[in-house]
Amino acid sequence: MKKILVINGSPLKQGNTAKILANMMKGISESCEACFHEHNLEEINFEGCNECMDCRDTFACSLDDDMSEILDELIEADYLIFGTPIFMWQITGQAKCFIDRLYPVISNDFETRLANIATITVYTQANPDKNAFINYIKHNNDVLDFLGLNVIDTLIVGGLSEQNPAENHMYALEKAYHMGKKLIQ
Repeated sequence: MKKILVINGSPLKQGNTAKILANMMKGISESCEACFHEHNLEEINFEGCNECMDCRDTFACSLDDDMSEILDELIEADYLIFGTPIFMWQITGQAKCFIDRLYPVISNDFETRLANIATITVYTQANPDKNAFINYIKHNNDVLDFLGLNVIDTLIVGGLSEQNPAENHMYALEKAYHMGKKLIQ
């Protein structure tokens, strides 16, 4: 059974990002037996890194919050699916805080402690031009790669809004579903 960690960086539990991620998980579920660990960052109890540096020597964080459980799930995961809306040319504050809290995955010698976890990134945005923020998205994927989260595929869905929700973007929902189906082959 494959272990898949799913992180939703949207402040909206049932928003567009969640709907895209749900279709991707559906595709995975139909292609293999998988154990999902889903987290909506808006709902968990965690705070930003305080740069205490305790994690340099060991894969642990000194902050006592929900991120400890996520780090434990991450080290055991076969795959990561990381989704976030783009706000103001960047990932959400919740998603950025999550990435900052991944500091324990890097050792003192700047090597990753992760086993090259295959990662799919999902970016949703209101701008209909899916390439509008491509340089930032590439940078964010490079950060994840550096951490040992090997980005193998990226889905960018543009033109989403309250008036034009994910349900109106069948191509994006289908693409997410098929990306999920082919993830574990």
